[in-house]
Amino acid sequence: MEKISGHLSIGQRISCGWYGGIIDGIVFAVDGEQSNAILKIVFLGKNARISCVPEAILRGGQWSISDQIASKEEIESALKFVDEEIIRKKQEKEEADRYRAEQKKALMVQFSWLIPVDGQYYVDSKYVAKNIRIELKREFPGIKFSVSKNGYSAVNVVWTGGPSLDFVEKVTVKYRHGNAKLAFNELFGGCEYVFCYRIAICPACGQSKKIN
Repeated sequence: MEKISGHLSIGQRISCGWYGGIIDGIVFAVDGEQSNAILKIVFLGKNARISCVPEAILRGGQWSISDQIASKEEIESALKFVDEEIIRKKQEKEEADRYRAEQKKALMVQFSWLIPVDGQYYVDSKYVAKNIRIELKREFPGIKFSVSKNGYSAVNVVWTGGPSLDFVEKVTVKYRHGNAKLAFNELFGGCEYVFCYRIAICPACGQSKKIN
């Protein structure tokens, strides 16, 4: 799409380089005098939306303006599509929010013995350590676990003898959320890493060995 320097008109086709991709749009309204106008643009495709862009920005380096003019029917169709997309995305969000709320309600019943955390602290490892400690004590009575925070986003779990590493990690894995903010973590905490170390005692020599 080539750049033009003349006056811009309703129906003018434009494109913009946006985060490594190209998005196309159509000018459907011009507010103000030429050269200082605010252009209302309907963007097409998966980035469908309406934006107001100052003409000075539109003539900048990442924008291209074509001399091709979209018809009235094309503009109306594009605007209708945006309206439909807004409704669709709103419905999808509402459905996702309902599902999330149902998830949380079920989790509160399933893990009623855990301590809910304030949403803003869901990544603080000290809250994660508290709930891991509660859950391990419930799951493996009689086994002494040392559960401690390791910085802001990690927890260390250490124990001697007793359950194998695999059994303990089946309990702790849900607290390790990585980059995903899961419903469980929002309720009961989560951090980037949970390190588990089992100390095994050699029956022959009595020496201990840390297994992870």
